[in-house]
Amino acid sequence: MRRPMTETTDPMKWLDDLEQDTDGMTRLVEESGDLAVAAFRVARARNSGRHPSHSEITSVARELAARTGYFDIMPSRLAMAQAAGAAGLII
Repeated sequence: MRRPMTETTDPMKWLDDLEQDTDGMTRLVEESGDLAVAAFRVARARNSGRHPSHSEITSVARELAARTGYFDIMPSRLAMAQAAGAAGLII
């Protein structure tokens, strides 16, 4: 998946754009194909591009699940790490 330039070049603007869009977080989860991948992307942006820890990803995943209603797909920490790894994301 090709990431929008602002996600990597201006992560705070990317987060602001997601926040301002009422369906932004839901679309992010759907676009990412997995709650864990979406959580990784948000956590990385919040860290200004630094790779997030498992705890940071888990925290963001819970937040995304609450905001989007995707509670039924809330993966375990291990499943999130595996999904992120399968997507080519380094944790």
